[in-house]
Amino acid sequence: MKIRNSAKAIIIDDNCVLLTKNEDRDGYFYLFPGGGQEHGETLQQTLIRECREEVGKKVTYESYFIFVSTLENIMNSRLSMGMCIKLSFILRARSLATK
Repeated sequence: MKIRNSAKAIIIDDNCVLLTKNEDRDGYFYLFPGGGQEHGETLQQTLIRECREEVGKKVTYESYFIFVSTLENIMNSRLSMGMCIKLSFILRARSLATK
């Protein structure tokens, strides 16, 4: 069974929380930016890359706190079973600079 890490960023900037707006057939929903960790990548690198990809911003931070938010079964594209460990990081953003 394969295990995949997923990093989610809980970014607080100027007393606001950054979320992505998404849509599926049931309507709109909001998520924390983040996604799957690539081979050889640290979780911090995953967070920075995913924030750049999903919200178009480079995130820098002073400190973070990590916790496991969920552990769930996933099905990959080959229909084999795996586990996804979702790790959430609470970040106090130093800046949300443009790319």
